[in-house]
Amino acid sequence: MAVTGSHAWQKTEGAVIATVGQLLVANAARGEEAPVPQDEPPSVVSIHAIDAATPPEALPEQPNPLALSNRMRRLHGMVEGGLGWLTLPGAEVCSVRTGETGCLRGDSSPTLEAWQLFRLPPALALGAGATMGLTPTTDTPERSIEGINREHSRRYLTVEGTGRAYPYVGRALEAWVGLTAGLVVVSDTFAVKADSGTDKPLIGSGGVVIRTEGFTSTLSGGVAYEFRRGWSVGGSLRVGAWFLPKEPKVSPTGDRASLAGQTSYFTTSVVLAYRVPL
Repeated sequence: MAVTGSHAWQKTEGAVIATVGQLLVANAARGEEAPVPQDEPPSVVSIHAIDAATPPEALPEQPNPLALSNRMRRLHGMVEGGLGWLTLPGAEVCSVRTGETGCLRGDSSPTLEAWQLFRLPPALALGAGATMGLTPTTDTPERSIEGINREHSRRYLTVEGTGRAYPYVGRALEAWVGLTAGLVVVSDTFAVKADSGTDKPLIGSGGVVIRTEGFTSTLSGGVAYEFRRGWSVGGSLRVGAWFLPKEPKVSPTGDRASLAGQTSYFTTSVVLAYRVPL
């Protein structure tokens, strides 16, 4: 009887141990299974991070109200003055044209010029000006008169109207091209020298002036830089022709104008300008 009870207890203990073992194995198996995925909250990205990652868009450049290109959108008045050099490469400078005295080819002279212009917005200008040739470097071949010693001088003067277009106007730099046309006057003066050595009294002015008038036609261009508001400095180039009478004028003493016919020329100048809004 006791043996039977002991045997039953052993069987019960074994069943309990087996049950516990199964439970442990089941728990271990459940622990090895992958965890059930859970819904992750949406990632939150900082606005500053987005701004840092995204390159900023280029802002449009704000116009500078003091820039020359903006100020020239209204009507301006402008005055220019310049110092330059006039060259007549093909001019025939003669005192007579009968073969007695030869002609010299080419002439040049320092010049002074002045222009008054109205700047029409946005890129046009109209005006007029004058240019004076001061001291030509080529003198007329001497034509002597018996008993009288003379000297010759020549001056150039042009009075012209002009129109300009400004294809480029920047913050302080501008470039222009233009057309010029007008009148030209060539003045030849034959004056008796004070020490001519003659004892004969001279009546009158002591000289003869021959003025030859003609027309001019010119292409021009230039650049200017505004170094101070309203003030600019620059340079210009003019290339054109003078159209003088084919037959030179003759004075009562037989002197002839030193230039005649068509003569090409070009002028380079350094120009100082001042402009004011109107």
